[in-house]
Amino acid sequence: MKVLQLLGGALLGASTIYQAHAAPLSETEHLEKRAGTIAVTGVPNNGVQARLELRVLQQQHPDQFNLYLLGLQDFKNMTQSDSLSYYQIAGIHGRPYIAWDGATSAGGAGGYGGGYCTHTSNLFLPWHRPYLALYEQQLYAHIQTVAARFTGSDKARYQAAAANWRLPYWDWAAPPCSTCKAYPALVANQYTTVNTPTGQQTILNPLFRYDFHPISVSDMVYNPVSTFKMAPFCDSY
Repeated sequence: MKVLQLLGGALLGASTIYQAHAAPLSETEHLEKRAGTIAVTGVPNNGVQARLELRVLQQQHPDQFNLYLLGLQDFKNMTQSDSLSYYQIAGIHGRPYIAWDGATSAGGAGGYGGGYCTHTSNLFLPWHRPYLALYEQQLYAHIQTVAARFTGSDKARYQAAAANWRLPYWDWAAPPCSTCKAYPALVANQYTTVNTPTGQQTILNPLFRYDFHPISVSDMVYNPVSTFKMAPFCDSY
Protein backbone atom coordinates (compact mmCIF):
# COMPACT_ATOMS: atom_id res chain seq x y z
CA MET A 1 0.00 0.00 0.00
CA LYS A 2 1.28 3.41 -0.93
CA VAL A 3 0.94 6.41 1.33
CA LEU A 4 0.35 9.74 -0.35
CA GLN A 5 1.24 12.63 1.95
CA LEU A 6 -0.16 16.11 1.47
CA LEU A 7 2.73 18.21 2.69
CA GLY A 8 1.68 21.48 4.25
CA GLY A 9 4.03 23.85 5.99
CA ALA A 10 5.12 21.36 8.66
CA LEU A 11 5.12 17.63 9.23
CA LEU A 12 2.69 17.86 12.15
CA GLY A 13 0.19 19.59 9.90
CA ALA A 14 0.49 17.07 7.11
CA SER A 15 -2.53 15.08 6.00
CA THR A 16 -2.01 11.55 4.77
CA ILE A 17 -4.06 9.50 2.35
CA TYR A 18 -4.04 5.72 2.32
CA GLN A 19 -4.54 4.36 -1.19
CA ALA A 20 -3.04 1.72 -3.47
CA HIS A 21 -2.53 2.28 -7.19
CA ALA A 22 -0.83 0.36 -9.97
CA ALA A 23 0.76 3.53 -11.37
CA PRO A 24 1.23 7.19 -10.30
CA LEU A 25 -1.91 9.29 -10.69
CA SER A 26 -2.22 12.43 -12.75
CA GLU A 27 -3.28 15.57 -10.87
CA THR A 28 -6.88 15.17 -12.11
CA GLU A 29 -7.01 11.49 -11.17
CA HIS A 30 -5.51 12.27 -7.78
CA LEU A 31 -8.23 14.83 -6.99
CA GLU A 32 -10.93 12.40 -8.12
CA LYS A 33 -9.53 9.66 -5.88
CA ARG A 34 -9.25 12.00 -2.88
CA ALA A 35 -12.97 12.74 -3.01
CA GLY A 36 -13.82 9.16 -2.00
CA THR A 37 -10.79 8.38 0.16
CA ILE A 38 -10.40 8.56 3.92
CA ALA A 39 -7.96 11.31 4.89
CA VAL A 40 -5.57 10.64 7.76
CA THR A 41 -4.97 13.84 9.70
CA GLY A 42 -4.23 12.57 13.19
CA VAL A 43 -5.75 14.65 16.00
CA PRO A 44 -5.79 18.30 14.86
CA ASN A 45 -7.61 19.66 17.90
CA ASN A 46 -6.34 21.61 20.93
CA GLY A 47 -2.68 21.99 19.96
CA VAL A 48 0.18 19.67 20.82
CA GLN A 49 -0.41 17.52 23.91
CA ALA A 50 1.98 15.24 25.79
CA ARG A 51 1.82 11.56 24.92
CA LEU A 52 1.74 9.73 28.26
CA GLU A 53 2.72 6.26 29.40
CA LEU A 54 -0.35 4.09 30.01
CA ARG A 55 0.04 3.90 33.80
CA VAL A 56 0.82 7.61 34.07
CA LEU A 57 -2.40 8.36 32.20
CA GLN A 58 -4.34 6.13 34.60
CA GLN A 59 -2.78 7.52 37.78
CA GLN A 60 -2.36 11.21 36.99
CA HIS A 61 -5.21 11.83 34.53
CA PRO A 62 -8.03 9.51 35.67
CA ASP A 63 -10.74 11.36 33.69
CA GLN A 64 -8.81 10.93 30.45
CA PHE A 65 -8.14 7.27 31.26
CA ASN A 66 -11.82 6.71 32.03
CA LEU A 67 -12.77 8.26 28.67
CA TYR A 68 -10.09 6.15 26.97
CA LEU A 69 -11.81 2.96 28.15
CA LEU A 70 -15.31 4.20 27.27
CA GLY A 71 -14.22 5.49 23.86
CA LEU A 72 -12.38 2.26 23.07
CA GLN A 73 -15.47 0.29 24.05
CA ASP A 74 -17.58 2.38 21.65
CA PHE A 75 -14.95 2.01 18.92
CA LYS A 76 -14.87 -1.78 19.27
CA ASN A 77 -18.67 -2.02 19.25
CA MET A 78 -18.97 -0.54 15.74
CA THR A 79 -20.26 -2.80 13.00
CA GLN A 80 -17.37 -4.72 11.47
CA SER A 81 -18.42 -3.79 7.93
CA ASP A 82 -17.67 -0.10 8.56
CA SER A 83 -14.28 0.89 7.13
CA LEU A 84 -13.72 3.16 10.17
CA SER A 85 -14.53 0.46 12.73
CA TYR A 86 -11.92 -0.88 15.12
CA TYR A 87 -12.15 -4.22 13.31
CA GLN A 88 -11.39 -2.75 9.90
CA ILE A 89 -8.67 -0.32 11.02
CA ALA A 90 -6.93 -2.97 13.14
CA GLY A 91 -7.20 -5.21 10.09
CA ILE A 92 -5.01 -2.86 8.05
CA HIS A 93 -2.14 -4.06 10.21
CA GLY A 94 -3.02 -7.73 9.68
CA ARG A 95 -6.24 -9.71 9.56
CA PRO A 96 -8.82 -9.57 8.05
CA TYR A 97 -7.03 -9.79 4.68
CA ILE A 98 -9.65 -7.81 2.77
CA ALA A 99 -9.67 -4.58 0.78
CA TRP A 100 -9.78 -1.41 2.89
CA ASP A 101 -11.28 1.87 1.64
CA GLY A 102 -11.43 0.38 -1.86
CA ALA A 103 -7.71 -0.43 -1.96
CA THR A 104 -6.45 -4.00 -2.15
CA SER A 105 -3.23 -5.14 -0.52
CA ALA A 106 -0.08 -5.01 -2.60
CA GLY A 107 1.42 -7.81 -0.53
CA GLY A 108 -0.47 -10.81 -1.82
CA ALA A 109 -0.08 -14.33 -0.53
CA GLY A 110 3.69 -14.25 -1.01
CA GLY A 111 4.16 -10.73 0.33
CA TYR A 112 3.81 -9.50 3.90
CA GLY A 113 1.12 -11.96 4.95
CA GLY A 114 -1.60 -10.73 2.61
CA GLY A 115 -2.21 -7.55 4.64
CA TYR A 116 -1.03 -3.98 4.19
CA CYS A 117 1.67 -3.72 6.86
CA THR A 118 5.17 -3.42 5.45
CA HIS A 119 6.93 -5.55 8.06
CA THR A 120 10.54 -6.46 7.22
CA SER A 121 10.69 -3.41 4.95
CA ASN A 122 12.49 -0.08 5.28
CA LEU A 123 9.08 1.49 4.60
CA PHE A 124 7.70 0.18 7.89
CA LEU A 125 8.33 3.26 10.09
CA PRO A 126 6.97 5.89 7.64
CA TRP A 127 4.05 3.51 6.97
CA HIS A 128 3.30 2.92 10.64
CA ARG A 129 3.20 6.61 11.59
CA PRO A 130 0.14 7.52 9.48
CA TYR A 131 -1.44 4.18 10.41
CA LEU A 132 -1.31 5.10 14.10
CA ALA A 133 -2.52 8.61 13.23
CA LEU A 134 -5.62 7.06 11.64
CA TYR A 135 -6.23 4.86 14.68
CA GLU A 136 -5.77 7.79 17.07
CA GLN A 137 -8.01 10.20 15.14
CA GLN A 138 -10.90 7.72 15.07
CA LEU A 139 -10.53 6.75 18.73
CA TYR A 140 -10.33 10.46 19.60
CA ALA A 141 -13.65 11.03 17.80
CA HIS A 142 -15.30 8.28 19.86
CA ILE A 143 -13.92 9.79 23.06
CA GLN A 144 -15.46 13.17 22.16
CA THR A 145 -18.81 11.46 21.57
CA VAL A 146 -18.65 9.65 24.91
CA ALA A 147 -17.69 12.83 26.80
CA ALA A 148 -20.69 14.66 25.31
CA ARG A 149 -23.05 12.05 26.81
CA PHE A 150 -22.28 13.17 30.37
CA THR A 151 -24.65 15.67 31.95
CA GLY A 152 -24.53 18.37 34.62
CA SER A 153 -21.15 19.39 36.04
CA ASP A 154 -19.61 16.17 34.72
CA LYS A 155 -20.22 17.21 31.11
CA ALA A 156 -17.81 20.17 31.10
CA ARG A 157 -15.27 18.21 33.15
CA TYR A 158 -15.16 15.24 30.80
CA GLN A 159 -15.30 17.36 27.65
CA ALA A 160 -12.25 19.30 28.87
CA ALA A 161 -10.43 16.01 29.54
CA ALA A 162 -11.47 14.64 26.14
CA ALA A 163 -10.11 17.65 24.25
CA ASN A 164 -6.58 17.00 25.54
CA TRP A 165 -6.61 13.20 25.22
CA ARG A 166 -3.92 11.55 23.15
CA LEU A 167 -3.16 7.88 22.59
CA PRO A 168 -0.94 6.57 25.41
CA TYR A 169 1.97 4.18 25.02
CA TRP A 170 3.22 1.26 27.13
CA ASP A 171 6.80 1.50 28.39
CA TRP A 172 7.76 -2.18 28.45
CA ALA A 173 11.14 -1.29 30.00
CA ALA A 174 9.63 0.44 33.06
CA PRO A 175 10.65 -1.07 36.44
CA PRO A 176 8.34 -3.89 37.64
CA CYS A 177 5.58 -3.05 40.11
CA SER A 178 3.42 -4.97 42.58
CA THR A 179 0.43 -4.96 40.22
CA CYS A 180 2.38 -6.03 37.13
CA LYS A 181 2.84 -9.43 35.55
CA ALA A 182 4.48 -9.51 32.15
CA TYR A 183 2.51 -6.35 31.42
CA PRO A 184 0.34 -3.91 33.45
CA ALA A 185 -2.60 -5.37 35.36
CA LEU A 186 -4.91 -2.81 33.77
CA VAL A 187 -4.31 -4.64 30.47
CA ALA A 188 -4.42 -8.15 31.99
CA ASN A 189 -7.71 -7.81 33.91
CA GLN A 190 -10.81 -9.07 32.09
CA TYR A 191 -13.14 -6.58 33.80
CA THR A 192 -12.73 -2.96 34.84
CA THR A 193 -14.81 -0.33 36.61
CA VAL A 194 -15.59 2.96 34.85
CA ASN A 195 -17.67 6.08 35.41
CA THR A 196 -20.40 6.33 32.78
CA PRO A 197 -23.11 8.95 32.10
CA THR A 198 -25.48 6.69 34.09
CA GLY A 199 -23.14 6.00 37.01
CA GLN A 200 -20.32 3.64 37.90
CA GLN A 201 -20.33 0.32 36.05
CA THR A 202 -18.17 -2.77 35.71
CA ILE A 203 -17.56 -3.60 32.05
CA LEU A 204 -15.48 -5.98 29.98
CA ASN A 205 -12.05 -4.35 29.84
CA PRO A 206 -11.59 -3.08 26.25
CA LEU A 207 -7.80 -3.17 26.80
CA PHE A 208 -8.00 -6.90 27.53
CA ARG A 209 -9.52 -8.26 24.31
CA TYR A 210 -11.64 -7.72 21.22
CA ASP A 211 -14.84 -9.76 20.75
CA PHE A 212 -15.59 -10.50 17.09
CA HIS A 213 -19.20 -9.83 16.07
CA PRO A 214 -19.69 -12.02 14.22
CA ILE A 215 -16.74 -14.40 14.40
CA SER A 216 -15.28 -15.21 11.00
CA VAL A 217 -13.14 -18.33 10.78
CA SER A 218 -11.11 -16.68 7.99
CA ASP A 219 -9.91 -14.05 10.48
CA MET A 220 -8.25 -16.65 12.67
CA VAL A 221 -4.84 -18.22 12.36
CA TYR A 222 -6.49 -21.34 13.76
CA ASN A 223 -10.14 -22.33 13.41
CA PRO A 224 -11.72 -21.35 16.79
CA VAL A 225 -14.35 -24.11 16.47
CA SER A 226 -11.89 -26.89 15.60
CA THR A 227 -10.51 -29.46 18.03
CA PHE A 228 -7.19 -27.59 18.19
CA LYS A 229 -6.42 -26.24 21.65
CA MET A 230 -3.64 -23.88 22.63
CA ALA A 231 -1.61 -24.60 25.72
CA PRO A 232 -2.65 -22.37 28.65
CA PHE A 233 -0.37 -19.51 29.61
CA CYS A 234 1.59 -19.88 32.83
CA ASP A 235 0.15 -17.53 35.45
CA SER A 236 3.22 -17.42 37.68
CA TYR A 237 5.07 -14.39 36.31
